[in-house]
Amino acid sequence: ELLRSQCAAGGLLSMVILPLYSVSHGVWQGMLTVSWDHHHALSEEERFVYSLLMQTLAAFLANRRSERALRSALDEAKLLYEVSAQLNAAATLDDAIKAAAAPAFARGAQSAFLSVVERDAQGEPETLMIAAGVMQSPTAMESRLGRRFPVREVPLAQLWLKNPDQILLISDIPSDPRVDPTTAEIFRNGGHAASVLLPLVARRRLIGVVAFAWPKPQTFDESDQRLYRAIARNAALILDNRLLMEQMERTLDEKASHTLLLKTVLEHLPVGVFVCDVPSGQPTLANRRAVEILGRRVDPLNNLSEIVDEYRLMLPDSDVPVPPQDLAVSRTMADKQIHREQLDILKSDGTRRAIDVITAPILDSSGKLTSVVGHFDDITDRKQAEHERLGMREELIKIQAAALAERSTPLIPISDEIVVVPLIGSLDTERGDQLMDALLHGVSQNAARVAIIDVTGVRTLDTQAANMLTGAAQALRLLGVEPVLT
Repeated sequence: ELLRSQCAAGGLLSMVILPLYSVSHGVWQGMLTVSWDHHHALSEEERFVYSLLMQTLAAFLANRRSERALRSALDEAKLLYEVSAQLNAAATLDDAIKAAAAPAFARGAQSAFLSVVERDAQGEPETLMIAAGVMQSPTAMESRLGRRFPVREVPLAQLWLKNPDQILLISDIPSDPRVDPTTAEIFRNGGHAASVLLPLVARRRLIGVVAFAWPKPQTFDESDQRLYRAIARNAALILDNRLLMEQMERTLDEKASHTLLLKTVLEHLPVGVFVCDVPSGQPTLANRRAVEILGRRVDPLNNLSEIVDEYRLMLPDSDVPVPPQDLAVSRTMADKQIHREQLDILKSDGTRRAIDVITAPILDSSGKLTSVVGHFDDITDRKQAEHERLGMREELIKIQAAALAERSTPLIPISDEIVVVPLIGSLDTERGDQLMDALLHGVSQNAARVAIIDVTGVRTLDTQAANMLTGAAQALRLLGVEPVLT
């Protein structure tokens, strides 16, 4: 009755409603209506045409949506790869927050902050300290660095302590029920209308929070959820490594009375840690995890060249030894900067393990380089998982591309003995091969006796296209099928 009243209001007396459903995709694509302002009885020919139009348009819309979805997935994967690469290359927290904030700033964000969780003597979260950030005004950023907020006064922090993996995408801060009045006031004073809050979790503990803010309300979707969740995971690793490095540097600055404490800390770290003398490069300290990864004890008499030979250090995925001057330790000794590298170790049992190494300078009070500290971990399993993930993604793309190619030439049975192949676009050699495959397979599968090839939607019929159609018709006749071109 509602439809009848709407048609009467619009002066419509007859209507055809075509539901657009793609059988091959199993998804509704929409609806098409054709209306008249006078009484109109459909002929059998019109019914046939509308039925054919309904199936063809549904298949076309399904193909276009699949193509857009595939393109969107590829763009999303590319962005995630670029952000992850920049985060992995970050040597400082400032570099890390800039890399993590790049997608947010690309869509108009005005600020990004990285806050670190500081714990009390019992290991409980006590304060959130702003450790790094990016703002349009560098002066405003400097005034915020080092500010601390008691965790008990930040309600959202309590939420993350209970659910560490819960990221928050706040489209409109004033109207979002998840934002408490205290937090809303902080955002309002900063001129923020939308925000993304990412808890950083490492070893099942909240270690920090990344916050992006916009001056205007935003709209977030599932792709944003995936993007920011991936950024949170990568940023957590960077922050965790940095905190571990800072912890080691602070410990190494202690006096001899703290040697036992230092040894205890190093022996229980989940990564291999070593300290090298300057300028010889000879190792003066290595923890238990370092020995486990290397598969043998560290000889303090070895120089860098001997270490390359002794532990068979190779360039990644090759049998080429790493030049001693290219080692991260050598580069840190040369420029007093933090360096990172990946290399392979050929162990005595014949296995190859990939390791990730980060080195940093140890300076005395005058700025003179006294030692180089580094930590490394076995990333063989992680690299293998990444390789398998990329392989699965490439295989998925091939499967989707093949599916799109197959659906680009739909074959529609309109009766037990008649099939229709509507062609849209252009006919080139590849399209001709697809047409031939679809026709021969389709008529055989449907036991058709008549095949109607509709070329109404073909933009140009040149000699090449005509030859393809003629060849297809001849092939159909050989199968006992009558071809009809319309």
